[in-house]
Amino acid sequence: ADFKDLLIYRSALNADEAAALSNGTLLQASLEVYAPLQDGKFQSGAPLENRAQSTTFPTVGDGKIAHTEK
Repeated sequence: ADFKDLLIYRSALNADEAAALSNGTLLQASLEVYAPLQDGKFQSGAPLENRAQSTTFPTVGDGKIAHTEK
């Protein structure tokens, strides 16, 4: 798959919020991870850029993305 952005929210979205996301609106409320996946190189164990205001960072793993707390 070819993904543009990775967004992880702390709480479930309601129907209006899901529709807004579908239309390209970035919802910042309860946004835990916003990784635009524009890193120059993805290396195993390296953190991805996180533009959300949180202390969580996704890291690249073998065939998976995991999160860590800093």
